[in-house]
Order: sequence, then structure tokens, then C-alpha cells
Amino acid sequence: IGAMVLSKMEKVHWRELLQYRRYVRKIPEEQHGT
Repeated sequence: IGAMVLSKMEKVHWRELLQYRRYVRKIPEEQHGT
């Protein structure tokens, strides 16, 4: 496995993790408002 490929995968994973965290954080707020 090349280092560049690894870094690319890490970047994608990091971005997905960030979106997932934002999504998870949004859910509790909606439940709170209800």
C-alpha cells in the first residue's frame, strides 16, 4: 500500500467522521426541541 493512498483514505475517513459527528450532534438538538 502506498503512503499517498493511505493518506487519501485517511482524509476521506476523517471527512466522513466529521460529517457523522455533525449529524449525531444534530439529532439530540432536534429531540430536545420536540
